[in-house]
Amino acid sequence: MTTFKNTFTQIDPKTFKGAMLAGYDLIVVDRDDTEFVDATVLYGFDEIYQFDHAFENPIHGFLKTEVISS
Repeated sequence: MTTFKNTFTQIDPKTFKGAMLAGYDLIVVDRDDTEFVDATVLYGFDEIYQFDHAFENPIHGFLKTEVISS
């Protein structure tokens, strides 16, 4: 069985200053989706808010998924 480790850093798009983190994906996900099953990868900050309608309580941030064991 493969085990994964998710590292999520939530951001506030209105106040975030900086660039995308190396090795991370910029995502939007529902606040209650702690496994990131329904997360949507955004390919740039210009896509922020474009997919919020698909989530009840959307949050934005950077997600890194690593394989721990397989």
